[in-house]
Amino acid sequence: MNPEHWLVVRCAACQQCSGHRSTSGRCPHCGQRFTEDAEVVCEVESTASLRSQVALANTPEHLRERLREMIMDNSPLIKQDDGPAPHQMLQWIRALADESGAVSRSDVADVCQRKGSESDPDALMAQAELEGLVIRQGDGRWMFLE
Repeated sequence: MNPEHWLVVRCAACQQCSGHRSTSGRCPHCGQRFTEDAEVVCEVESTASLRSQVALANTPEHLRERLREMIMDNSPLIKQDDGPAPHQMLQWIRALADESGAVSRSDVADVCQRKGSESDPDALMAQAELEGLVIRQGDGRWMFLE
């Protein structure tokens, strides 16, 4: 068998599709063992095609054509901010922290503006809080934990 040969197989139990080398094995979604008569939706020759075909097979029928167009156009499936990555922004913000490791909303807004990011300063720091990188000291003030 060609090493790049893949099958898109639909699970009889959960109706979700996944990529496999053969019809033996288990569904990664529900754990059900595939039977010998498992439905093979299609065969593909590369992992890139496999990803696309599994995504299309698991997409509701009324949305498939639009997704197919987006995949064929290489259009991004989600809109991404062209500005700096959040982890890079936090490194720049950390460099502005005072001796106790604290920064203010105006410090964060200043970095966002200077670096061309459209990130909301409060949202950026809220994400940093969720990730355990900073702790809120008060309204509009955070302290880095490292």
